[in-house]
This record gives sequence, structure tokens and C-alpha cells, in this order.
Amino acid sequence: MSSLIQDLKYGLRQLGRSPGFAAVAIVTLALGIGANTAIFTVVNSLLFRPLPVEQPSRLVAVFTTHKGDDTFNPSSYPDYSDLRDRNRVFSGVAAHFYWPMNLKTSERPKAVMGEAVTGNYFDVLGVRPFLGRTFLPEEARNPGGHAVAVLSYRTWEQDFNSDREIIGKKVLVNDFPFTVIGVTPRDFTGLNSAIVPAVWVPVTMIRRVIPYPISLTDRYDPWLLIVARLKPGVSLAEAGAAIKVLAANLDKEYPSTVGPAKSFSLVQSNRNRIGTLSTTDGVQRVFALLMMVVGVVLLIACFNVANLQLTRATGRRREIALRTLQPPSLFPVELNLSPDWQVFLYTLLLSVVAGILFGLSPALQSIQPGQFAALKEQTPTLGQSRRKRRTQDALVVAQIALSLVLLVTAGLFARSLQHTLRVNPGFDPRNALVVPVDLGFGQYPESEGREFEQNLVNRVRTLPGVKSAALAVDMPLGQLHLHGLVSIDGYVPAPGEQMVLRRNVVGSEYFQAMGIPILQGRGIDNRDTKDSRPVAVINQAMAERYWPGRDPIGEKFESSGKTWAVVGVIKDGKYDALNEASQPYFCLPLSQTDYVKRLYLVVRTLGNPRAAMMPILQILRELGPNLPSPRLLTLNQFLEESVQGTAGPAQVVGAFALLALALALVGVYGVMSYSVSQRTHELGIRIALGANRNQVLSLVLRRGVVVSLLGVGIGLVAALALSRALAGLLYGVKPMDAITFSFASLGLLLLALIACYIPASRATKVDPMEALRYE
Repeated sequence: MSSLIQDLKYGLRQLGRSPGFAAVAIVTLALGIGANTAIFTVVNSLLFRPLPVEQPSRLVAVFTTHKGDDTFNPSSYPDYSDLRDRNRVFSGVAAHFYWPMNLKTSERPKAVMGEAVTGNYFDVLGVRPFLGRTFLPEEARNPGGHAVAVLSYRTWEQDFNSDREIIGKKVLVNDFPFTVIGVTPRDFTGLNSAIVPAVWVPVTMIRRVIPYPISLTDRYDPWLLIVARLKPGVSLAEAGAAIKVLAANLDKEYPSTVGPAKSFSLVQSNRNRIGTLSTTDGVQRVFALLMMVVGVVLLIACFNVANLQLTRATGRRREIALRTLQPPSLFPVELNLSPDWQVFLYTLLLSVVAGILFGLSPALQSIQPGQFAALKEQTPTLGQSRRKRRTQDALVVAQIALSLVLLVTAGLFARSLQHTLRVNPGFDPRNALVVPVDLGFGQYPESEGREFEQNLVNRVRTLPGVKSAALAVDMPLGQLHLHGLVSIDGYVPAPGEQMVLRRNVVGSEYFQAMGIPILQGRGIDNRDTKDSRPVAVINQAMAERYWPGRDPIGEKFESSGKTWAVVGVIKDGKYDALNEASQPYFCLPLSQTDYVKRLYLVVRTLGNPRAAMMPILQILRELGPNLPSPRLLTLNQFLEESVQGTAGPAQVVGAFALLALALALVGVYGVMSYSVSQRTHELGIRIALGANRNQVLSLVLRRGVVVSLLGVGIGLVAALALSRALAGLLYGVKPMDAITFSFASLGLLLLALIACYIPASRATKVDPMEALRYE
């Protein structure tokens, strides 16, 4: 142990003697290790940290699936009831539903994430309350009968000042009084890594907390997320087979009238921890890419420090020769780390690996044969110098190659994002605002709610600079993705074709406010009242699919229990994603559909839309003083947020690619500078014998050019291999995009040559007299 301590002290003294070297090495490694730790911290939080429940490995998510469709969907309440009561493989089955809620704290109304759950939810998860109790079975049986709530520890601590007398008190959730019966443990944050509920209420109180008409009796209204706990000794495969049999029996008892037969599928709850299964899988792919990217950055950083170490090793050859006379001594370091310290452990391991990577090459150089001859030599032998140059060149080649891989990856993402943003969304995002209006945050019956909505629109339309304003239940590229089952006279669906189309419910002036072109007929306006003929506006894709070669104006279709007459045709747009193919879409009037409490207000202005933000907020505060203030966005901002799935990876990969490029260029510059310093004597002689500037420049540059070309060549091969794996993440650009590869390789080569040229140019200014005295 004393030898180890001595070595550590010696190492610190050496760093103190070379503060410049120490600073560069530490900053370089800190950038690489810090980037890896930052990404892993997020990955650990979202994907790896065990769910805060009892025996999380026994917990499974249950999804509804359909024949011929591989998507995993929520389930209806009747399906949940059957799964709970008729299975033999689960010790408990619970259901839950996330939704934003308005929680009235001691200060002001506050929008939080809430969760409506079945009465056995906490029991199935094995979660015991910190204070009070959780729900009783009877509190989740009678619709609207038990207004009780459980608060999260964080909400209790921050918003209710850790009040230990909170049990039994009333809190306002969506402006309705709920009695607090319990507080969850500090570490319980729910089943979703990205959503931390602040309050839980019984699922039977859904009408008080959700602004949409959700049914507890309709078997074809899927909205619940189901979670179940496997019985001891039952495997996931056995449980999956058993519930498929149950699904088949239910299908016989309740044959589907709206589409293909239903079934149930199971996945480990850990795989369904970010919104949906597809979202979790997508996040895993993105983070796998980001972990690879930051790993490459760390590798480049290690190569940089290794080159610095090689450079310093020349000055320490005599010292190292003396120290290797001592017998080696190994002292194992035992680390007793708790499994909860996963990020710390990861960073520690990363630091050790980095130390091995950047120290291995100099160490190997130090134990080469002939090392002890250094005790008698003033300068290294020619063979040793060549070996060291080859090692340094190999490290620089690797840096350049890895940097090119990252640059190509970032370029492909950037080009994909560029193509995505060029797509016409079907509306005009300029000079417009989007304002979420959630009357579900308060207790507004239909008459009061519709009056609120009309007053809001009328007042906003009178604001200076406002051109038009309208309400809509959904937004193109929004989060709801509303659909409706339709039936069209004369159209025979193909086998397996689902007549479920994308739809929206909008108010008058909606198409003008959104800047959506009306190609035929008219839009929805004030003529479309509750008592007038039900009408609809469809898009081109719907007209061409169901009435090809005919004028669709006046045609009719059935949906939501009504017959709708087509009065207008709008231009096709993008409704779920910018990279989607054209799909049928229709809009119905707000006045002719069921009352909905959660809407969007779209406002088109004559100039900068931001000028209208504060006046609109003031109107909202006057009309709904108990509602939390909404987040206002320009329509351009709304559009930008809708492409974050593409923009986010592109920005992160781009940032790390630039970091890798900077590190690689520093490596090239360092090697060339070291090479010039080692050849000062030789260059001075050449200049003294008559070599001109261009000859010296060419002599020094030759090594850098060869190294750069080799790095770019190897990097191109590696990038070509990797790009194929990125195909599924790209839009509008081929994995082997010639423009991306050309710009990345030529740009990197140019910058590398500049990094070579600077020390080479300095070499041409060597003073022959000084060089001849140089050792």
C-alpha cells in the first residue's frame, strides 16, 4: 500500500511540474467522460433504474391487439374487468390512465400530471403509503361516488409544506373537492419513467378529471393501461398463452362490430416505461446511438491523451528505465457499491477504462527492448523513433476515422431533419398562435363551457392585429390523433381494411386561422349550428379514395351515429407526422358534436403573433380565474416541437460530432508540432545547406497529409457500414448520401491539413544557427 501511495504522490508531483500538459489532459478526458456520464444518467433514469415497486420483474403490461395489426393498444374498462376476474395466471390486475389535472395548492392553480387508477392499483404494485392509506376496492366501483385522492410525496412536501395533518383535508382537483386519504412513499414515482404523477384519484371519478367523454361500460372504448402481477411460478410465456385463450373466449361472447378480432399481449412492464411500448423501443434505439456516439468521443479523447503521453515519454525515458528495475506490485482495489449507485459505478468504470486506454500505448513503448540503453543515450535510436511515430500516427488515423464517422452520422441526421422541415404540413405556420384551453381543469357543465368558448373566441377576434380565431379539439401533428369509424354507401372495404379515419372537430373560421386551403365548396362556419344539417369537410385523399372521379360535395357518410353531408374539400396535410403518406381526413363542426372540454385556440394575426400573447392570456384569466395559465406557442414553435423526434438526435449527435472533430484536430496539431520539435536539428541543417521554404514545408507536410488521408479513407469505410443501420431513423435521405459523405470527408480533410500546415509553416522559420545548437 505504501508503494501505491508513493506512486500516487509521484504522479501528482509530475502533473504539478507540467501544468499545461495536466490541464489539456484533464479537460480532454473530462469532456469525454462527462459526455458519457451525462447520456448514461438519462438512459439509467429512463430505462435501467428498477421500477419503484415490489418485485418489478413480476410486473407485466397487458395490451389489446388486433388480428393483422402489430400495434399495442390500450384496453376498455370491460376488458379490464374480464381480465381481472377471469384469469388464472395473475395474482392481481390493475388499470390506470395518465392525464393533466389542475391542482389547487395553497398559492394558485397548478397544472400537474395526474393518474386515474383502479382501487387495487397500489396493492398490485405492492406500494405502501407514507401517510394515511391508499384506495379501498369500494372506492373504485361506483362512478362518481368517492371523491378521494392520494398525493405524491413531492407534492405533499413542496405544495402542502409537508403537512402531517393533510389526511382528511380537502384539495381541489379540476376545481372539484377531493378528500386526501394518503401520501405515497418518497421513492414512488409511478410506472412511467418520463411522467411523475402528482395526484392519484379513483378511475370511477374519471368524469371529474378528464375533459373527454370516456366510458366505463363501452367494450370498444380503449383508453386504459393495464398492469398485472404474475403469480409465483407462472412465466411470461405461460401467462401470455393463457390470456390469449381468454381473449378468444371473449371474442366469441362479444364479437367485434368495429374491426378485426381482439386479443391480448404481454410485455414486461420495464419495457413499457416511457409512454408506450413503441415509444420505449424508439427511445432505446436513439439512446443506443447516442451511447455509441459519446463512446467514440471518449475514445478520441483517450487517443489524444495517449499521444500527449507518448510525447512526454521521450523526456522520461531515463527515469522510466530506472523505475522498471523495481519489481512490480499489484494491489487489488475492492469497491463495495450499492446497486442504486449505477451512474457512479458507470463513471468509475469509464474512468478506469479511459486510463487504461490512454496509458496503454505509452506503457508498451516504455517496456520495448533496449529500454535500458536509454540510461547511456542522449537521444532515442532511429528504430525507437520510428516505432513511436508509427504509434502516434496510428492514434491520429483512428481519431480522424472516428471523427468522420460521427460527422457523417450528424450530417445524415441534419439532412433528414432538413428534408422533414421542407415538407409542406398542409397549413401556414406563419403569423399564428396556438393556445391550449382546458376547461376540464374546472367544473364547467356543457352550457357554461360552450358559453366560455364562444366568449373567448369573440373577444380574441376583436383584439387589434387579429385576423381570425377558431377552436379545435385536435391539431395537425398534435398529440391526440383523433379517429372516427365511418361507413360510406357504395364503398365495399377490402378484407381486413379498417374504416377508422383520422378526424378533427373544429369551430368556424378554423381553416382560415390555420391557413388551410379550401379547394372545393366551403369550410365550417356559423351556418353549422346544433339544429342544422350535420356537415363535414374532407381532404383530397378521402375524396379520391371513396368517391373517385366524382364531385364529393353533397356526398354522405356515417360516423358517430350521424349521417354527415360533405360541404367542402381541403388540401391534404400532415396529421400524425411530417413524413407520413397522405391519408383520409375529415373535420366535423364543434356545434354538432359532443361537448369537449379540452380544445386548442388558433389565432392568426396580421403581424408578429407574439404581440397578441399577453392580451389573450389576460382574457383567459378574466374568463377563468381558477384555471392555470396555459403555455402559448407560435404555430412555428408548435411545428418545431412536433419534429423533436428527429431534431433532438440530430442536434445531440451534431454537438458531439463537433466535439470529436475538435479533439481530433487537436491531436493532429499536437503530433505535427511534436514532430517539428523533434526534427528541429535536422530542419536547421537542411535550411543551412540551402533548402528553400517550399521544400521544408513539403517535407514536414508529407507526414500529416498521409495520416489525414489514411484516417479519412478508413473513416469512409466505417461510415458506409454504419449508415445502413441508420436507415430506419432517416427521412428523405439515403443512408449512403453522396452529399453528406462528400462534405464530411472533404471538410474534415481540409481542417486536418490546416492543423498540419500551422506547425509545418512554423518549421520553415527555424533559425539554422539555433537549430545546430539544439538537442
